[in-house]
Amino acid sequence: MLLMVAAGVLLIGCAGSPPVEQQDPAARRMSIGWIRHDWRICEEEGSCPHPTPKTVALPAPMPTAPKPQEPAKPQPAAAAERNPAVVHFEFARATPTEAGGSELEGALAQVRQDEAIRIVGHTDDIGTAAFNARLALRRAEFVATWLKRRGVTNPMEIEAHGKCCYVAANDSDQGRAANRRAEIHFTTTRKEIVR
Repeated sequence: MLLMVAAGVLLIGCAGSPPVEQQDPAARRMSIGWIRHDWRICEEEGSCPHPTPKTVALPAPMPTAPKPQEPAKPQPAAAAERNPAVVHFEFARATPTEAGGSELEGALAQVRQDEAIRIVGHTDDIGTAAFNARLALRRAEFVATWLKRRGVTNPMEIEAHGKCCYVAANDSDQGRAANRRAEIHFTTTRKEIVR
């Protein structure tokens, strides 16, 4: 009778227990074993030497959240590239416009002693290529002479781009006026430039 009561208690206990979940066979497992009178952790199940009744298989550890990455330290900014100063000219002349006079003063304020200067003259598309090449050169020379008369001793290089390298379309008065210019480029590393 006692045997039947024990069997019934066991059956009731088994019926009330949750079903055993299937483990993923590919999941990594760890074992803890009693080895040489000490508890040891073995990386893989069954890797503990001489498993004993005290060896316990544990499920693989839960993946830990990745450490939050530290924000990247800002790198020192490289020296910003300077835009060229631009001086605008009157139609078919090497004379600066009224605004061009102010642009020359602004360019003079930008000159640094350790720089070389490259001045590039430009024109619009009205006129022959030969005329525009000469006009572009005269505009660049005017700017170089103006800077030298104000005490600029930096090495200077002059270029002329006649019917070329437009910044605006030549289909309107505003576009052509934008193209009639001389650009003053500042080079931070001096190079040998013939004056």
